[in-house]
Amino acid sequence: MCHRRTLGLGIFIAAAFLTCRLTAEDGAATSSTPSPNGAKAVALTANQIARGRAIQQALTAGIDYAREHGAWPKDLSELKIEHPPVVQYSDPGPKLEHLERNLRGRLKAVKPVCIESLKQYPEGVWIGYADGHVEFVRDAAALKAAQLQPGPESDLLGKPPLPIPADKKPAPEARLVLNVIDEQGKPVAGAQVGHFMWNADYDLPNGREGFTTLAGNKVPAVQPTSDKNGRVEIQYAWFFDTDEPPDTVAPLVVYQKDRELMAVVSLDPLSFERAPDGKISSMEIDLHRAIPVQGTLSRIAAPLAAGESTSTRVHVYLNCNTQLRLMTSLSESRRFHFPLPPGDYFLDCYGANSDITFRYLKISADSPPVNLELDLPADRLTSLVGKPAPELRGLKAWKDGKATTLADLRGKWVLVDFWGFWCNPCIAAMPELMKLHDDLADKGLAIVAVHDDSVESINDLNDFLKPIKRQAGNGRDLPFFVAIDGGGELPISGTERSVKGAAHAAYGVQHWPTTVLIDPSGIVLGERDAHSPELRRFLEEQLKANNR
Repeated sequence: MCHRRTLGLGIFIAAAFLTCRLTAEDGAATSSTPSPNGAKAVALTANQIARGRAIQQALTAGIDYAREHGAWPKDLSELKIEHPPVVQYSDPGPKLEHLERNLRGRLKAVKPVCIESLKQYPEGVWIGYADGHVEFVRDAAALKAAQLQPGPESDLLGKPPLPIPADKKPAPEARLVLNVIDEQGKPVAGAQVGHFMWNADYDLPNGREGFTTLAGNKVPAVQPTSDKNGRVEIQYAWFFDTDEPPDTVAPLVVYQKDRELMAVVSLDPLSFERAPDGKISSMEIDLHRAIPVQGTLSRIAAPLAAGESTSTRVHVYLNCNTQLRLMTSLSESRRFHFPLPPGDYFLDCYGANSDITFRYLKISADSPPVNLELDLPADRLTSLVGKPAPELRGLKAWKDGKATTLADLRGKWVLVDFWGFWCNPCIAAMPELMKLHDDLADKGLAIVAVHDDSVESINDLNDFLKPIKRQAGNGRDLPFFVAIDGGGELPISGTERSVKGAAHAAYGVQHWPTTVLIDPSGIVLGERDAHSPELRRFLEEQLKANNR
């Protein structure tokens, strides 16, 4: 698929995430299954899920209100919600429009907007954040930790590192000696060194956990590990690409698993510069007790459909710096776990058919084990499943003058394919859509292909389609309805994201192609894969039954 956001972790991890599928019955992911450190996650009750949905509705309405009025409402009553939640409301503070969008979203993730009363619900309360995600906490200590605010933006972000001049680039063979010590200043033996840790609760080609030293373009022969004197030598080419200008920073992770000691720091390329006396440069690494962090990821806004993927990822960044991704936890059961030393972190959580959730996490030396219950908001399309399909409004042109509406197509099974000529997977799907049309159109299937609003006119679209027709259609024109979306860049309701085209915004399209199945009564059944044999089989069965 074509994405607006790069999600790569490495080919083998990405492939595993995309191909794993489990069946779930409910949007709540918490259960009584033991977690990696032995604690048990308690299932959310039906009442708690209903309360969480109410707060999430208030948050998404608040985002839309703020977009329209330039500020959040002073009271939830201004949002005109039919059943507003009973919460303590607070203003999220100044707008952060001058920042780039992803960073703005991460900062809003630390701003609680509404909180239930722990006195009213002593078994646990929901917290809603200004970026639109909610979290469940079960006691006063967890509530206090969730409300911890970082200081001003400069304190959270730190001073941005200065770019490294190309002429200061260390040689590929440059080395750096790390002297690893514990909190008593004693050398630590057996501490592994790398740039990235990962774990999974399912089998991957490299096992269920790993520690890698390949941020650059050279792999160490063996995992770098401190000797009895706490000394370990690392190479520049393990952390920085020697074929590219030097990055400003890279993550450095040092972990002594047996003693549960750890350090994470940002590594500067110039740290590898040789010392003035000609000796190899050195750096002292202080290890501290690693605090176990674990959690669950629910999706209360929309129950998981049978067969829907329950795979999730949680990335860990040092502060807000996306150059400093330290760890990733992958799961088929919507869980995560990892160790973290004292410091400020951001968690980036996401799963199939869900919007991203960010979580600020502050770890101190005396922190107890952390247990988080975070919710992933359903993406716009997923939230439409089971509801009437939004009409295709705002389209600015139809190919060959053949126009339609979803209302006109009532009684037919409909595939709405959101695509772009610039999207290779979209073009690769066209032959399959053409086959579906040829085989099933006269039996009650209609296909509507909606191009995003990046094309000015049908003439322009036809020009772009000429090579595609030769490549994907043997010179044949697209035989189904084809339209160009209109309206320009428009917001997706309840989020800070936007997309080109009114119909794209109504369905919350964020990757291409997105193919939506609508039943004959006009109800959204969800996203489908045009290449899937299951889709063809399903449509054939339904159309056969309809034509009896």
